[in-house]
Amino acid sequence: MKNILPLFIVVYLLAVCSCQHRQSYPPQFLVADSLASVQPDSAIALLESLKAESLQWDKATQMYYSLLTIKAQDKAYISQTSDSLMLSVLHYYEHGGDKRLLPEAYYYMGSTYRDLGDAPRALEYYQKALEVLPEGASPLRRYVNNQMGFLFYRQNLYDEALSCYQSSYLNDSILEEKTEMSSDLVNMGFIYGSRNMFDMSLDYYLRARTLLTEGSDSLAMDEIDCQIANLYCEIGDVKKAKTYIQLPLKHVNRSNISNIYSIAGIIYYKLGVIDSASYYFNELLHVGNIYGKQSAYEHLAIINAEKHHDNEETFYLNQYLIFRDSVKSITATESIAQMASLYNYQKAIEEREAITIRNNTNRWIILILVLSLITIALGVLKYVSQVRQARQAMQNKMEELEQAQQTMKRIAELSIEQKKDYAKVLESQLDCPTDSEPVQSDLLKEMHSLLLSQIADAEEIQRHREEIDAKLKESEMHARVIYLINKQKERLSYKDFVKLKNTYYDLAPDFMNRLMCKSVYSDIELQILLLSRMGVSPKDVAFLTNYSKSNLSNIRSRLYRKISGEAGGAKNLDEYIYML
Repeated sequence: MKNILPLFIVVYLLAVCSCQHRQSYPPQFLVADSLASVQPDSAIALLESLKAESLQWDKATQMYYSLLTIKAQDKAYISQTSDSLMLSVLHYYEHGGDKRLLPEAYYYMGSTYRDLGDAPRALEYYQKALEVLPEGASPLRRYVNNQMGFLFYRQNLYDEALSCYQSSYLNDSILEEKTEMSSDLVNMGFIYGSRNMFDMSLDYYLRARTLLTEGSDSLAMDEIDCQIANLYCEIGDVKKAKTYIQLPLKHVNRSNISNIYSIAGIIYYKLGVIDSASYYFNELLHVGNIYGKQSAYEHLAIINAEKHHDNEETFYLNQYLIFRDSVKSITATESIAQMASLYNYQKAIEEREAITIRNNTNRWIILILVLSLITIALGVLKYVSQVRQARQAMQNKMEELEQAQQTMKRIAELSIEQKKDYAKVLESQLDCPTDSEPVQSDLLKEMHSLLLSQIADAEEIQRHREEIDAKLKESEMHARVIYLINKQKERLSYKDFVKLKNTYYDLAPDFMNRLMCKSVYSDIELQILLLSRMGVSPKDVAFLTNYSKSNLSNIRSRLYRKISGEAGGAKNLDEYIYML
């Protein structure tokens, strides 16, 4: 409390000063808004102390007070039990209130429906918040994407959840918020883990860990280490699991002790260190949650069975069965709620699509009627000759525009040197004007300007690609690939693949980010893409990955369609990857 008081005073003074230049809100509002994220309980208490005055405020102040109250309650994990208050707040900001607060109003409307278990409506309002947010990265954009990702995950819509967390990661990268970027990577790793894609999951957890430097959030580091330890335990590398659980064991607290002790007990049991395993399982009987106690009773029953302690085995087994039934009951209830939420979400999508189809049909009917009336009116008011002349003039202009567009499309496919030659041709035409119409002259100027811009962009991209190519050719991994190709004895190992992937992350991170955002890849698909980008021929890629040429060609064709969304063959892949 001693640390909060100076902060409270400073924020209060800033609020008083700011109110001299903006709409007059009570200065305590700015204090409450600032405290909501760091000390939500203090923000709630401050707002509650102002409740008696609220009846004397104008509507704008009352609505902002209500919005701040719901915000503070949300930050304090106090669930809303009704949507009536937030609906009135949202209606105000949708119809004349301060539009800068509209994204926040949509966000807390979505959070209210999240608390009420109405996922479809929550997602609808979160999406509206994204639509009205100003361009650029912001903390609110992060909150919205994270909430949408969580709701999608709860409904087993993993692709949609992953897309939200990727958007959050991009937002936080722009803000250079490393702690939040790490959290985004953890969420993506958790999604991959839920899909049993353990290699991808581990890769994201390790990337998240590298973002947390010394002195950063220890709780976040412990959470990541727990996830990594649990993952290593799942894939059978218990020694590495033991290494990663050590730091969390030093920082246990009430919120994470059950998870940490449960993982530690299982690790030591699998390592054969029964005394340590028994210690953590017995501790879980006192401090664990229902899931931790279930795991503890189960393993203690197994341990005592191995020791032939029949009485203890029977006791622990009976307790395990009791807790297993309790967990099953909870899981069944959650599954029913999850299925209902998923059904409601899918139903909402179907209803929205039906409404869209009806609205589009009505628009077409109205458009057809309006065009019919216009056509009749023009037929009455215009002479046939005037109509023909207007149509002919319009047709000529449209043909000129279409011709210019087709020309620019063809130019876009030319090499840099060919574009420069064409630019010189346009310059000579502009330097020697003819008696052509002003429209043609304007088109030439616009084409010339666009062409110069394309040339500059193409040269910059080409320079960047050449730099990447040079770095890759000088890399240790490139030498390793050439060695394997020349020797024709060894294939590309998983260890080589990990080094290859890390080489790209180190030397060409922008390329890797663009590639990984295109789709989700299997290990073999990613190997083929990275080797192809390195300039390895399809024949050598087939050897390194132990695939026949025909199988590799089919995979490359599928990969091209997968990442480009266009029809094409294996030959198109190399050019597409190089241009990425």
